[in-house]
Amino acid sequence: MFLSRRALTLLTALLALSMLGCSDIPARLIRSLQTSGSSNPVETPPPIAQQAATAGPGATVTRPSALPPSPTPIPTPTRRPPNPAMTGIRTGLASLNSYQTTLRTVTSGPEPTDQNEITMISQVDSAKKASRTRMETREVNADNPKGSTDANETIAIGNQQCEISGQGASQKGNLTEQQPIEADLRGTLTGLLDVTLSAENPSFVAEETINGIPTNHFTFKVTQLGKDSGAVVRNNKGDYWLARDGQYLVKYTLALEAATAAQGSAKAQTFKADVSYELSNVNVPVTIAFPAFCKK
Repeated sequence: MFLSRRALTLLTALLALSMLGCSDIPARLIRSLQTSGSSNPVETPPPIAQQAATAGPGATVTRPSALPPSPTPIPTPTRRPPNPAMTGIRTGLASLNSYQTTLRTVTSGPEPTDQNEITMISQVDSAKKASRTRMETREVNADNPKGSTDANETIAIGNQQCEISGQGASQKGNLTEQQPIEADLRGTLTGLLDVTLSAENPSFVAEETINGIPTNHFTFKVTQLGKDSGAVVRNNKGDYWLARDGQYLVKYTLALEAATAAQGSAKAQTFKADVSYELSNVNVPVTIAFPAFCKK
């Protein structure tokens, strides 16, 4: 596989730690757009001196008035490109009252039937220190063409946590409670982790609104792809959107494809990886509660 299932699970777990329990970390708000311009006014040239007119005796002499001064031009501000540097996911989310994040990773190869997909959806209410996270994993290969799916869900409110397993009517949950010192230690350790997704040599595209959030859109490429393996790179495209107020990540997409031979070769093995992340429902009230089957 292009990325092993273990590597995908580790990536998802790291991002999950960044997305949850972030109320104890202050947000760093970075101004992304600044303007500057010359404040020195352009001096107005003095009036052009007029030569005195001469006339004969008894004649009336008309003296032309001085030319009016030219208007002072208004300096045009120089607009700087937006700041492409993103804050860590955990730090950025700490500034929000509530939100939902969706993270999805899909890898395939070397055979077209080989595919692994992980989707994680998290809802957070920072004020109540409550979160709900659902992770689904789907794997397909030649030995299992129909595929297998696994899902689990975790609800945490304060120091209590419920691990939910099963599907539909067969769902059950185990409710546990941490001691205050355990919760304190866990929060301290997770506070040390702040993930920033890779974005090499980004280029500004445009100002865009994503899920109601004004953002700056950037594109980038992964420069390391194919250098060590000698693989033929068929697709290498990354995009990300940063909130203009706060620099936190709102959306991220990365599509990679590499092969052992050029396009059209019958013997080529192709590997693909797609990563997407999206922030939504920012500061929208959310209800997070333990279901009735969550019992100690």
